[in-house]
Amino acid sequence: NKGNYMSGATANSYTATDSGRYLLNITNIDGCSSQTQEVIVNVAPSPPAPLISTSSPTTFCEGDSVVLSVTNNPAYTYQWKLNGGVVGLNQSSLYAKSSGTYSLELTNSSDCRAVSSNTILVTSNPKPAIPSVTVNGATDFCTGSNLVLSVTNKPEYVYQWMNSGNYISGATTYSFTATNTGKYVLMVTNADGCSSMTQ
Repeated sequence: NKGNYMSGATANSYTATDSGRYLLNITNIDGCSSQTQEVIVNVAPSPPAPLISTSSPTTFCEGDSVVLSVTNNPAYTYQWKLNGGVVGLNQSSLYAKSSGTYSLELTNSSDCRAVSSNTILVTSNPKPAIPSVTVNGATDFCTGSNLVLSVTNKPEYVYQWMNSGNYISGATTYSFTATNTGKYVLMVTNADGCSSMTQ
């Protein structure tokens, strides 16, 4: 390289990792030498491995997301991956909505690449299925009467009945007896803390 002998480079092949002008000096048993033509090698620098940061917890309920981002550099192109498959192109940030392992690959103008130094595991927990409310009685009734609202009981769920957007104190079972005028809905929460509301 540049006219200098390289220590230990005495085989018929050599792995070049630095820029330079390489040639091989060949000597026979009589001590006579010949040199090959030069091979010019240009090693372009790779971009530094980015560190992915997160804007919020990476475990959430379906429908939510977390923003994954790295420091933006216009000189690079960006390729986000989820479980190895491409999910986002040429942006320094990504709204991650699906469960899986996210990583990022950078490419510079020399087409040299770098993979993020970390990966982000995202977990999107499912919401409970919206139950169908059974109405036992007429929705118009006189003072002193009532109406029973109920859904199929699932012991793993937590229930909370609401009237006109307000929590009803103590109304935390799968059924509720309505005695007042209002718009009643039921919020159902599963073990992951994810909630759905009846219509």
